[in-house]
Amino acid sequence: MGGNENPFAGIDQSSRRNRGVSKSKMGCLAALIVMVSVLAIGGVGYLIWKSGKMASISPLSSGPSTCREFAELLQAKGMDIRWVRCNVGSGLHGNSHPSIYIVRSEDCRHNAELSLADANGEISDRNLEIHLNEGYSWLRAKVIVRQHPTSQEATEEAGTRKADFAWGRFVVSGTPELVQEIRGKLR
Repeated sequence: MGGNENPFAGIDQSSRRNRGVSKSKMGCLAALIVMVSVLAIGGVGYLIWKSGKMASISPLSSGPSTCREFAELLQAKGMDIRWVRCNVGSGLHGNSHPSIYIVRSEDCRHNAELSLADANGEISDRNLEIHLNEGYSWLRAKVIVRQHPTSQEATEEAGTRKADFAWGRFVVSGTPELVQEIRGKLR
């Protein structure tokens, strides 16, 4: 063996080159996967962070679209309330609209008049719904929130009663003190 002999003479050189290309392609692919993962995780993190700040609705957004979302917005703005479905949904001209009752949570706690309360003095949502829909008056304050097809219809109905007010597609009516508190939270 002389000093000029090729040590790789018996090895196919083309497969050696292909492995080198594959390694560089794999390196680029790995870098691309890492970048996409970082962007995806950052994007999801941003969406989660942004949704946690949903307590205020900007004038550019459409606002809540259901009675449930309306009540959840009030809760997000710091109101300690409970809400249940309302069967008394008729509004102006006798039209039936989706409606809920809203009451203060504290009014539902430790109330001696609640024959359906549990051992903690709390009333279940179902029993609260039954009491409110049957007209029991043991609560200090309650309101009904009615959802209308349009904000124009809501404004028209709210204008027929002094203590009521319209907010978007919703009309809030009931105990003036609680109506005012809700109005203040929505400003």
